[in-house]
Amino acid sequence: MKGLDNVNATTFPGNPHGCCLLHLERNLLSKFNANRSLLDAFRSAALARSERTYEQHLQTIKAKNKKMEKYLRDCEETWASVKFAGLRERISSTNISESFNSWILDERRLPIVRLLDQMRSRFMEVWDRRRTAASKAVGHGKKRVPCQRPLKHLRDLTNHARKLKVVAAHKKKGIFEVSIEGGTVKVILKDGKSECTCSGASPCIHMVAACLCSDCSPVNLIPDHQCEAQQQLIDDGCLPYVCCEDLEDNGMKPPIQRRQRGRPRGRIASKGEKQKKQEEKKKKKKKKKEEEKKKQKKNEKKKPSKSKKPSKLKKATPKRKSKPSKSKKATPKKEKSKKRSSEKKTLKKRKL
Repeated sequence: MKGLDNVNATTFPGNPHGCCLLHLERNLLSKFNANRSLLDAFRSAALARSERTYEQHLQTIKAKNKKMEKYLRDCEETWASVKFAGLRERISSTNISESFNSWILDERRLPIVRLLDQMRSRFMEVWDRRRTAASKAVGHGKKRVPCQRPLKHLRDLTNHARKLKVVAAHKKKGIFEVSIEGGTVKVILKDGKSECTCSGASPCIHMVAACLCSDCSPVNLIPDHQCEAQQQLIDDGCLPYVCCEDLEDNGMKPPIQRRQRGRPRGRIASKGEKQKKQEEKKKKKKKKKEEEKKKQKKNEKKKPSKSKKPSKLKKATPKRKSKPSKSKKATPKKEKSKKRSSEKKTLKKRKL
């Protein structure tokens, strides 16, 4: 933090350094193991508009975790809107810059001239898409290109408005009746200004439901001041081409297009992100072990279990040698010799 403060004071004098609340929450999770109630108290203290409410939220943090309260007190000028030296309205994180950085993820490693040219073509593509959308959405006799925030709000309203029941009282004059809990609401759709008896913020959910019932588009409910600035940007058309000569005329020289030495540096992960990666690895290991155990159990069930009864142990008795039996069958050699001897005896008797 000290290095950033010193650099910020020299490069951007008069502009105080602000801390991103999202990254600070991750640091609180990694250093102090903060639970959801502590994080909610920190977020409400950061967005507090008076010192009294700011102190109340910090006291609730102190009652649960004193070290965390001391850590936040040391850097309160960077994250608390009450203690911040400059104007910090609705800028609580670096999401805008990070989303733009991810939008030009492939082009950001190019040289400056080529980077600006790629950004120029990207902007023209986006404007062309919005121009085609504007040609379809026509209201009040002119083309309308609403901003992204009211368009998103209108989409959310249309998802809920489809569930409401609408009755057309006088469709040509644009008079509709929308049924709600405990009664009905009258809606009048006009070219210049639409009205609703619910006395809510315009456009309301009842106006959107009436537009869905009629031929009118819900985009026409967005006021003109939210469309004119966007229309001026898109009507300009092509952006001028960026070349090296223009940069030299303004005193800005093009960069040396040479590859830097050493290994290319990537994004350095924070402590909270490292902890998340470690937890994910542990979960994967647990899942693998559980799957292996299940497989082993299935294999054991498939194999037939040969369960034998345990036989009683008997004393080993020595085997007796069996004596050769007297009556044995004569071998063929002995039989031949006996026949010869009997034949000789018979011949001797005949001679006598």
